[in-house]
Amino acid sequence: MSGNQQWLDRWQAHPRELTVGLVTGGLSVFLTLAVTRVLGVLTGALLARALGPSDRGAFAVISLVPSVLALLAGSGIGLANTYYAGKRREQAGDMASNSLILGLVSGTVSILLFAVLLSGFGQTLFKGVEPSYLQLAVCAVPFLLINGYLLSLLRGMDRIREWNLFNVLRGGLWAIVAGAALLVFHAGLVGVVLGNFLVTVIVTLGVLLTVHKEARPRLRLNLTVLRDQLNFGLKGYLASLFQFMNYRLDVFLVNYFVGTAQTGFYVVAVSTAELVWYISRSAETVFFPRVTKASREGANWLTPRVCSTVLMLSAAAALGLLLLAKPIVVLVFGEAYLPSVLPLVLLLPGVLVFAPSGVLTNYIVGAHGLPIVATCKTLVSLLVTILLDLLLIPRYGIAGAAIATTCSYTTNALITLIVFLRLSNTQLRDLFAKPSDVQAMMQVVVRFFRRGEVTG
Repeated sequence: MSGNQQWLDRWQAHPRELTVGLVTGGLSVFLTLAVTRVLGVLTGALLARALGPSDRGAFAVISLVPSVLALLAGSGIGLANTYYAGKRREQAGDMASNSLILGLVSGTVSILLFAVLLSGFGQTLFKGVEPSYLQLAVCAVPFLLINGYLLSLLRGMDRIREWNLFNVLRGGLWAIVAGAALLVFHAGLVGVVLGNFLVTVIVTLGVLLTVHKEARPRLRLNLTVLRDQLNFGLKGYLASLFQFMNYRLDVFLVNYFVGTAQTGFYVVAVSTAELVWYISRSAETVFFPRVTKASREGANWLTPRVCSTVLMLSAAAALGLLLLAKPIVVLVFGEAYLPSVLPLVLLLPGVLVFAPSGVLTNYIVGAHGLPIVATCKTLVSLLVTILLDLLLIPRYGIAGAAIATTCSYTTNALITLIVFLRLSNTQLRDLFAKPSDVQAMMQVVVRFFRRGEVTG
């Protein structure tokens, strides 16, 4: 039997479980992320040119602090919301209520604890950064928590359209507010810090209103549902925490060792390299809610196909960035950011290798219920990041940070691959796209649209 026919036969056998909405959902998410990325690049270019390398680096640190605090206070509730909303839709209201209360309480506690930390160690931990700007930025933590919890709930409920809307809304509002702060009011760094806070508040209120229509949250805890949320969420909490620190710890270390100007160059390199991930993140957003509901057979069949497609498209994107790295940096950010080119090139191999890992991790967590695996592998890669950052940044600066990150991403990807192959009994060659797979996938897409069976 030909590869094409096997694809089509499997599609016929699992039309609802495996493929309904996956293609169109993934495409809609990709287009959403593409729009938000374009807005992000334009805003990033404006920030880079208007603020200069030093203030751009300072803003990177300031904007990261509330994100780190929100992650520390998050307890994995967002992951649990996505997981259980797909399995227990009738409990969505209780999950939303718990999310709202936890966000307010945990966020407020985070603000108070950070104030104590800042008063004692602010000058040591945040060199070259104005403390009052940090205090303003962390006021967004309760809103970040609530926003993340409720967006995860919408994702688990398969409300991809609303999820897309708020991602575009945030990107668009941030572009407008940053532009006004820098070009109209000439408010500089304090203007963009205040603007970032206001955008977070506005978007969170919009998400809350949308979820209220879907799930009717109330300011009342459901302890039974909360126990389930925490039991599942805490298993993946450390994985999310370690992964975020793996992504962003190097920014703090670069700022600590070589200053805000070099941090500005490094942030430009990282944000440009991570353009490759918008393909994989589109797939992950739609894939996880579906793999949690699929049979083991269906998940084993679908995951390698999604992974191979992600890897193929990501490789093309990474190659394009590699060839055009210098022109892109100069055109978008200006010649002042030429030092960003070398770390950008050094980051691309790790970014590419890591691209399909999210899909494989979704399979491990969603199909097998093993968030502990995600925790362990991200801890190992975080340790690699810390060790190599401490060794390489003092000697090689931002190029050393990029090498450390690439090694860390590669370590994470290898561990994920080994675990996936053992759980699924998949052959390594199945994770690489073949011409017959690409042709067959296109036939599946055409059949969906011709039959009008795509419900996305």
